[in-house]
Amino acid sequence: MSEGEKNAIAVFHEAAQRVPAYRDFLRRHGVRHESIQSIPDFLSVPIATKENYIRQYSLPERCVGGQLANGSVIAYSSGSSGTPTIWPRFAAEEVITLSFHDELLRTAGDIANRRTLLVVCFALGWHIAGVITVGALADLLKQKKYPATLVTPGKNLDDIVSVVQLLGGEFDQIVFFGHPGFMKQVVDRLTDTGHDWRAHTTL
Repeated sequence: MSEGEKNAIAVFHEAAQRVPAYRDFLRRHGVRHESIQSIPDFLSVPIATKENYIRQYSLPERCVGGQLANGSVIAYSSGSSGTPTIWPRFAAEEVITLSFHDELLRTAGDIANRRTLLVVCFALGWHIAGVITVGALADLLKQKKYPATLVTPGKNLDDIVSVVQLLGGEFDQIVFFGHPGFMKQVVDRLTDTGHDWRAHTTL
């Protein structure tokens, strides 16, 4: 069994023991978590969905120990599947998110060696994509001495264009963060304003 598989099963057992909603969810489906010891066992566990889990239990019940007020930050989805969902995030998850962005920017963008403008084009406020991305990038720039600058115009096309026009010339590359559909609008708007895509590496 790989380390990843071992970790998945360990998280499953922790949730079964410490999260009231998940404990009840397993009970309703006739699953004894102690019997889950291998990946084939794990694959037999019913999948928790919005319908059979998220919407069946309160937010505190879905937290460790049934407690919401234990160092969490509330996240709010964009609602792209129909209805926005809220859930708590914790410090350990932010560390993982920071590591992911660091790996992405070092391997795909060579951020350690190229002057980089980081442009966050996700909706901000309490929507999770923007909050996570800005938080991870801000922490990354605090911890590393990368030649990078972060700007947060959000989902405002005029502001994004202004930021690129004002600052783009100072950088070797521009990295945009946003949902694919909206990024198509960003590309079209910048192209219409005469942006020279050959002037930078763009991700």
